[in-house]
Amino acid sequence: MTRRKAIDIALSIVFAVLLWAYVVNVVNPPSTVTVKNVPVQLMNQEVLASSRLALSGNTNYTVDVVLSGTRSDLNDVTANQITATADLFGLSAGQNYLTVNVTCPATMSVEEVRSQRIQVFIEDLVTVAKKVNLVIGDVDEGYEVTMEDNGQAYISVSGAKSLVNKVTEIYAELDPADFPLDDITTLLLDAIPRDLEGNEVENVRLDSNYVEVKGTVYATKTVALTVNLSGDPGLGAEVDYSNLPSKIVIKGSQEALSAVRSITTQSIDIEGMTEERVVKLIPKLPDDIMLSDGAGDLKVAIKLTPNGNVDYYFDSSLITVEGLNEEEFTWNFGENSLNAEINADVKGSLEVLKIAEQALFIPTIDLSEVTEPGAYQFVLTSPAGSEYTVVYEPEIVDIEIVSLSPEAPENPEDPDAADEGGSGASAE
Repeated sequence: MTRRKAIDIALSIVFAVLLWAYVVNVVNPPSTVTVKNVPVQLMNQEVLASSRLALSGNTNYTVDVVLSGTRSDLNDVTANQITATADLFGLSAGQNYLTVNVTCPATMSVEEVRSQRIQVFIEDLVTVAKKVNLVIGDVDEGYEVTMEDNGQAYISVSGAKSLVNKVTEIYAELDPADFPLDDITTLLLDAIPRDLEGNEVENVRLDSNYVEVKGTVYATKTVALTVNLSGDPGLGAEVDYSNLPSKIVIKGSQEALSAVRSITTQSIDIEGMTEERVVKLIPKLPDDIMLSDGAGDLKVAIKLTPNGNVDYYFDSSLITVEGLNEEEFTWNFGENSLNAEINADVKGSLEVLKIAEQALFIPTIDLSEVTEPGAYQFVLTSPAGSEYTVVYEPEIVDIEIVSLSPEAPENPEDPDAADEGGSGASAE
């Protein structure tokens, strides 16, 4: 290629570029552009509300708008420069179709709206109070969130009936890190209407968009616990202390906790107690000290040892004596046992001791084996049976057996003795 020809080609290219720039920037030919996803503003929603109606379903409608104008005007056009509206005035419950009206800057015009008619659904407007579910996040070990006010228990939800019915709770989440240590603080938490699966329900209105809560974070501490029992159980039983708690978790400011080493409960009266009893322990807490939430309601069962013992006292005259041949003998208590006080120390399970009574343990002395007068000793044994173990004090009683037969002469075979007696009697 010759040098001249190359120069001609270069000049042609430059001329073409200049001509294109002239056409675009000076002549500025008309053109069209499609602006997508222009949001549709729904007008007169307050009119629906006054008629106790509300939109249901997705209400975020958009349209695509085709604009015409000069190329330079259309180059930088955005959806924010276009206004699309649809009027809800005069609609009734059910399915409705609305015409979308679009306006644009004066330097361009609307060629087409896709789609110009939108479908909306209208239902009855309802208001229902929904329970607030306050969820508190995890806190570091050794610390505990303490709430002074959990905020509203319920928040009213308004909207289309089908949408309001989907709301199962008003969810609010508290991050413990937002509470300063030992300092009571008020926080505003976002209130979120959620369905059964935990998804946010949109297009409903809350009478409060926040849940106001008040609380702080306290340190916790485990200290010794003394259960204060007053009185003695009945039937000689003893308390089974192995079932009673010996420690308790408390909380409070770090300064208050540092002064606490142990906690004592209020007095619990167990005087005469004979069976297990469930009681609520009430700790006596110092000022600015509280029970940890992990302490629970402190209901405990006060249990007793399974066995006990009872002492019965009775006079020896109550002892039954039987079996003696009353035609030949009579009896009486020896000097040491006459009107003596007998103590029966009875041991057994609490269940059998509850039904025991003194008469069960008064012994009977069998004299059927006695054939000669004299002084005897008998060991007292219980007639009550194997359910009981009985120890008597004194354990032995003295009984004297006396013959009822007339006393024979000292020498019945001595005739002189008989004559002497007869002579005396007659002499008189």
